[in-house]
Amino acid sequence: MIFRAYGLRTASFARSRRVITFVVLALTFLGAHGLTYGLSTVFSVRPTVETAPVPSDNDAADDIAVWTHPTDPAKSRIIGVDKGSGLGKGGLLVYNLDGTQRQYLQEGALNNVDIRYNFPLNGQLTDLIVAS
Repeated sequence: MIFRAYGLRTASFARSRRVITFVVLALTFLGAHGLTYGLSTVFSVRPTVETAPVPSDNDAADDIAVWTHPTDPAKSRIIGVDKGSGLGKGGLLVYNLDGTQRQYLQEGALNNVDIRYNFPLNGQLTDLIVAS
């Protein structure tokens, strides 16, 4: 989670921002794990969209990353890995925000995916999607 403030650069603001960040993260953790610890409300999160299962069996869908389009959020993509093992299994999947599959790169068993925005490459800035 990244918080940005524009035009406010005081030490007091920085301290306040750290406290607010900690509280937000703590409440998010408590809500995500169904714990109340004195809180009266437990939040339940339900999906509104779901992708089709990955090609491999046995809970092979794993890590995801969300690439955010720089000017049109509707063109953003969800990138996930298929950690399936064995001949011809596993790879990287790209989905539209409505959950429809756009691309499947069958590269073998992968476990994690991440995005690096504005990476300098050949004199231009580009976004990199990497998987291991």
